[in-house]
Amino acid sequence: MNKQIIFIPGLFALGILTGIFIILSQQDDESITSTMAATPTQTSEPAIMAVANRAPDAMQPNELESLQDRVDQLTSRVEQLEQSLQEMSVSEPSDALGSDETTSSSAEIPSSDNARALTNNLLNAGVDPIMAEEVVRRRSELDLKRLELRDTAIRSGYIDTERYRDELNELLAQDVSIRDEFGDYVYDRFLYNNGQPNRIRIDSVMVSSAAEQAGFKPGDMIMDYDEQRLFDYTELQRATTQGTRDEYVSVNVERDGQEMMLWIPRGPMGVRLTNTRIDPDL
Repeated sequence: MNKQIIFIPGLFALGILTGIFIILSQQDDESITSTMAATPTQTSEPAIMAVANRAPDAMQPNELESLQDRVDQLTSRVEQLEQSLQEMSVSEPSDALGSDETTSSSAEIPSSDNARALTNNLLNAGVDPIMAEEVVRRRSELDLKRLELRDTAIRSGYIDTERYRDELNELLAQDVSIRDEFGDYVYDRFLYNNGQPNRIRIDSVMVSSAAEQAGFKPGDMIMDYDEQRLFDYTELQRATTQGTRDEYVSVNVERDGQEMMLWIPRGPMGVRLTNTRIDPDL
């Protein structure tokens, strides 16, 4: 009984001391946190103000235009890479198919899915079923040849050499693109069915540019340039740098559902472009 009387006040005192210790610890943490939070604020505000004060003077109009051009180029490159990846997902095997793990039947399932998807896209684009099967068969044979070449190069020790790259490029040169084999009409629908962009839209027209003087407007869809059918604005960029500078070329555009022809001197058009996906049968 006496032990219990002594033990209970002892616990009570220990609890009080623990509470005091926790309160003091929280106060120390709060003071440290407030100090740490204040330090970057005090040092960063002048830097931010300095940057804000310098930005208008540092960025001249020509620099802004150059920066926008760089952004457009990077955007174009990203879309090219995305389009290439989408095409590879349909018709090309992964490099990993040359590894030992891919000899199992489960690893061959994506290849079958890709062949089926390619066949369906060709059929939906209007390709004859027999021709569609022939295309899939040829691409399957080409994929097998790539695997054989990779296996041979690994076994012979020249997988990471110029010889392997030359032999691979020679092999890939045997492939015929969908566009070359079936023409622009089928290729247009193939791109759409495959979920890829197939139209070039003008987002904006620069003031006093060749495009403004020629009558181009935001929202116009550029269908062809100098009688060359276009599906991607990188194709348009290449076309404007070919031929004789300042010679007038025809440009077919679609505006509000109607096609019209405009004429513009070859060279920079002065427009900002976006790739978009439109159902060609609408």
